[in-house]
Amino acid sequence: MAALVLVGVAGVALGYSAGSKPPTSRPASAVTTAPSAPAVTSASPSAPVETTLPPLTTPAGFRLDGLWYHHSFTMDIAPGGWGTFEWRTNSFCDEGRRPCDISAGNDIVNGGWARFRLLSTGASEATGEVVATTDHRSVPLGRFTLRMDAAHDIVNVSLPPPGDRLAFCGDQAAQPNDCGA
Repeated sequence: MAALVLVGVAGVALGYSAGSKPPTSRPASAVTTAPSAPAVTSASPSAPVETTLPPLTTPAGFRLDGLWYHHSFTMDIAPGGWGTFEWRTNSFCDEGRRPCDISAGNDIVNGGWARFRLLSTGASEATGEVVATTDHRSVPLGRFTLRMDAAHDIVNVSLPPPGDRLAFCGDQAAQPNDCGA
């Protein structure tokens, strides 16, 4: 079986076998964390310890957990309230800029990655905190807000300053173009 090794974010070698998907998590050396960010401990590498986080269903019945998308940008919220943002940086690693996307055959591994946790949820708004990021310009560390539009299955996210405001669509969104195509 042939093995492919790519030099990824921060020059860390990413190896995977031919026919398998490239890794989607970022090496720890490429991620900046907030000084006060809580450590996520786990009983085993694949089973994080549950922490007390806000409910992910609003009083109106709108669920936040799951995969949300904006053109070339995703937000994935786990049932425990921890989540990730992943996005295209639109620069490839062979161009010498960091963070960068990796081209692997017909696939592109997003170079932008951030970890967050939800802090509170209300009837139509939630608050989160970005605790680790590969790209401070696109997704800075700090607090952000999520405003739910249940009628259209859209979550409007205001990233930490000076970050962007993005509309993320769920799988039931009637107008996916509202989320950047």
